[in-house]
Amino acid sequence: MRCLAIAGALETVLAMTVDNAQQRVQFGRPIGKFQAIQQSLAILAGQTVAAGAAADIAVDALRRRAAFGPDRRRQGAGRRGGQHRGRASRIRSMVRSASPRSMRCIFFTKRLWSWRDEFGNEAEWNLALGRLAAQAGERLWPDIIAA
Repeated sequence: MRCLAIAGALETVLAMTVDNAQQRVQFGRPIGKFQAIQQSLAILAGQTVAAGAAADIAVDALRRRAAFGPDRRRQGAGRRGGQHRGRASRIRSMVRSASPRSMRCIFFTKRLWSWRDEFGNEAEWNLALGRLAAQAGERLWPDIIAA
């Protein structure tokens, strides 16, 4: 459920940040026209899509209840979902101004940070995934491609 919440919050942050980039004007043109801002928004969009995919994988793993797969997929989703918060917050801060609309967006990025370590941080998820991979041995690659 937390992966789904993270994915949803990132979608909202992305939408609000893109909207702000189109509305906010610097040097006579919207800041969304500047290449550096466009690149940052593209990174944020990629992170948002990756978080959504991780959430989809976690939901699929819970739905299928495969013998070995759900645990590894759930841990992978937790690891991947946790990676996006810092980058999303930095990009949001760079693009957003100190406006009331920005304050609404801050609510979502603060939630992303508060969810960060609720069920383990990235290091703990990576360790758990490494242990599962080591236990899988020769089954690892067939399990990965079967997903």
